[in-house]
Amino acid sequence: MKIGVPKELKNQEYRVGLTPHSVQVLSGQGHQVFFENNLGSGIGFTDEDYIAAGGNLCNSAEEVYSHGQLIVKVKEPLDSELSLINEKHTLFTFFHLAGNPAGVKNLLATGSRGIAYETVTNEQGGLPLLSPMSAIAGQISLAIGNYYLLKPHGGKGVLSTPLEGLTSREVTVLGAGVAGCNAIKVAVNQGSVVNILDLNESKLNELKMLYGEKVNTFLSNEKNIEKCIASSDIVVGSVYVIGKQAPKVIFKKHLSCMQQGSVMIDISIDQGGCFESSAPTTHDDPVYKVEDILHYCVTNMPGAVPLTASEALNKATLPFIESMANYGIDEALAKSEHLNNGLNFSQGKLIHPSVIESLQ
Repeated sequence: MKIGVPKELKNQEYRVGLTPHSVQVLSGQGHQVFFENNLGSGIGFTDEDYIAAGGNLCNSAEEVYSHGQLIVKVKEPLDSELSLINEKHTLFTFFHLAGNPAGVKNLLATGSRGIAYETVTNEQGGLPLLSPMSAIAGQISLAIGNYYLLKPHGGKGVLSTPLEGLTSREVTVLGAGVAGCNAIKVAVNQGSVVNILDLNESKLNELKMLYGEKVNTFLSNEKNIEKCIASSDIVVGSVYVIGKQAPKVIFKKHLSCMQQGSVMIDISIDQGGCFESSAPTTHDDPVYKVEDILHYCVTNMPGAVPLTASEALNKATLPFIESMANYGIDEALAKSEHLNNGLNFSQGKLIHPSVIESLQ
């Protein structure tokens, strides 16, 4: 199979769809991989590395798309890329269509097929391609929060890690999925008091058993949310529903109860955000204030650690790419219900039920 790997165009996005190791695996099985020049230069992968792995160097994205049948990316194609995409292409990448309803029509007009990392499943009912990126976003959310709590960066000027004789600071995490649990782990390890809110009582009980008195667990409802965020320096939103827009869990009216200079981090922003006051931001301009509360809503958070993220993503995606390359895409989809769960659109039509429901 001919596989194309273009450079990412999203702001400050240095992750790669395929690392040299992945290219070596695929080329070793007889497949042709066409990569854009300087694909991995931002994270230390040279063109020579890709060529040595068996890749074919292309001097432009146009050349990559002209050769490739299966296009492997990290983030959804931008409008400037759509003219390069047509019905021969199957795109394998993050799409988060529910979070970008305005762009869906133009994407469907390409006639291509889209398999979304975020809705591919596994036998345990998990999301194996989304999970590593969620884990990264959860872990770095606390580093981001601590950075923006510093007074020179607009925060209230507090240290989240405890000092002897001082009361521990509070962190609230909304949603105890992969991203939330990673945020919780970091927050506990730094010594913060952690408030956890979720709709799943069994999950809350598990986390209480794991962390004991270091965490406070609450069923997620408006009263409990308002109580927790009022005393928290950092609030992390990590709510995800497969294929759908993230439900809003904090509304603008709640911001007035928060302390000025507190930091809100919306990991769910790819799916539209779980704070009513959220709006997409970039790594170049990551924060803004609403009622003197800092909001961090970068839509490609794991892109802040692109080398780690690329390696983790490739480890998860490569078996699926191998399957599509070895069997052909149609047969691979037919053989695997989990890969088929990733099929979001094809030939101008939405396919995934949750995406359809969210965009109606």
